[in-house]
Amino acid sequence: MGKNKILTVCADDFGMNAAANAAILALAEWGRLSSASCLVDGPVFVRDAALLKGTALQTGLHLNFTDDFGQTDRVMPINKLIVAAYLRLLNTSDIQRAVARQLDSFEKVMGRAPDYIDGHLHVHQLPVIRDALLTELEKRYGSAAQRPWLRSTKARHAYGLPLSLKLKAAIIQTLGSAALVRRASRKGFTTNAGFLGVYGFTGGARAYSKYMQAWLGAAEDGDVLMCHPECGKDTYDNQRRAEYDILRSTDFAGWLATNSLQLR
Repeated sequence: MGKNKILTVCADDFGMNAAANAAILALAEWGRLSSASCLVDGPVFVRDAALLKGTALQTGLHLNFTDDFGQTDRVMPINKLIVAAYLRLLNTSDIQRAVARQLDSFEKVMGRAPDYIDGHLHVHQLPVIRDALLTELEKRYGSAAQRPWLRSTKARHAYGLPLSLKLKAAIIQTLGSAALVRRASRKGFTTNAGFLGVYGFTGGARAYSKYMQAWLGAAEDGDVLMCHPECGKDTYDNQRRAEYDILRSTDFAGWLATNSLQLR
């Protein structure tokens, strides 16, 4: 029997709402997740942080420049942010302050540095933002042992997915993955091997089940699979509930075993 491949199943948006927190905490208890990405300005991040610290999950900063939770940082819709980043219209000092403030908030609440950094809508890989992030991380975490890893969006090709999903994953990757990985490597930060979990947030449990089997079938050692589960009466989105149902299912556990995957 061959060695199991290590897969990180990463749930985004801890702190965004009660339904996301409930799903992440429940899935952590059942051993179906590896990590949780935290929106430090989300309305229920501080409230449930102690519960998250009580799990075995890695916890990361979900860097946010698009969603307004009443924070002082300037936010804008993702399409406008992408254009502003590529035209170098973002104020570097403002971005640096926002990155530092979000890291400060994470450290204050969680009592330690994040295990990793990613971005809400993958903003961490955009021009200006990625450089500000790496500069702050290098300054803040000098020791290699302290340094968080960074989430790359380098798409892992999965057979059986609709062309539209493959295209979406490719577009996300093109928006900054290669540049982020190169810059991170030069500064001594590690990144994941490949990235899975991109889809259109439609189709219900049936479609998500199909996509999940394709992703797990394609996963290689060191990959990250992104998810966005929610559960409970406060569920924001039925598709997020479908993700939760698949992740908690015995089928999901079976698919991991079939593909020689171990969560970590």
